[in-house]
Amino acid sequence: MADDEFAAFFDRDFDRLVGFFCKSGFDREIARDAAAETMTELLRQWSEVTAPKAWVRTVGSRIASRLVMEGPRSVQAAIVGCRSTTDRADDQPHAVVEEQDVVAELLRQLPDVQRVVMAWRLDGFDPAEIAAITESSPTTVRSNLRHARERMKQLRDAQEAEQTPDTTTPRRRTQ
Repeated sequence: MADDEFAAFFDRDFDRLVGFFCKSGFDREIARDAAAETMTELLRQWSEVTAPKAWVRTVGSRIASRLVMEGPRSVQAAIVGCRSTTDRADDQPHAVVEEQDVVAELLRQLPDVQRVVMAWRLDGFDPAEIAAITESSPTTVRSNLRHARERMKQLRDAQEAEQTPDTTTPRRRTQ
């Protein structure tokens, strides 16, 4: 029974966990390695863990940080961008939808604290849960979320402005 529960959790949450790490700022290779190592550790402690979704993100974040500290694993890991995954539809548990590159890029540009709380929020955790996990107050989490949303909007507006052609300068007519 416990093995079936773990297998179901693994199938449901592995790709989401990789996406969470990517949204937290880790590249895809580190994110996958950290998720695999985290799930292995979860299996060892399955009977003792009461909140596996939060547990894998907390423990896995530490593992991902350790993997980064161990140094670059390859040139590809240093240059590959991360496309994180979104929640899969319940009726299609193995379908993984990649998030838009824009969202991942915006998250990468946030300060560390804002990026971390936004990654937890995008993964479905509410401010009170995030506060408990990150050992901060719910008010601080809400403030960081608000600042992160404002900053992401500013960054997105700036990107759109760069992509919009300037129509204020009259074009010269060629003869």
